[in-house]
Amino acid sequence: MNKVFILFYVFFLLPGCSRTIPRQKDYLGVYRIPKITENSEKIKNTMLTQIELTESFYIMRIDRDGDNKFSEDEISKSTYLFAIDENNNPYITITGNDALISLLPDKYYDLLLRRVDETGLVTTMYMIKVR
Repeated sequence: MNKVFILFYVFFLLPGCSRTIPRQKDYLGVYRIPKITENSEKIKNTMLTQIELTESFYIMRIDRDGDNKFSEDEISKSTYLFAIDENNNPYITITGNDALISLLPDKYYDLLLRRVDETGLVTTMYMIKVR
């Protein structure tokens, strides 16, 4: 009976305890945003849009004029804080923005950023890492 308990513990309980805690460096990089949804409704995103997460900054680049380049007025940079909630789920808060932005895994995309505002509007950005 004792061997059965030990095998059960090793194969079923121990792997659940060994879940790695997400780290900020796991999310650093430049991401392209091919799709954005608000409450499951797709928003047209035809412009070149990128988000970069560095150790200190959240940088958003939006090619508004369609020239496939980012001018200075098409780039915004903010500081952000990386944190982990009580369930070991990573999120960021951007300076000047009260909403929490969850960093979610996905089967197809490299990362999902999900923000819920004070009215309950859920915005999800689907991101593919480019570097």
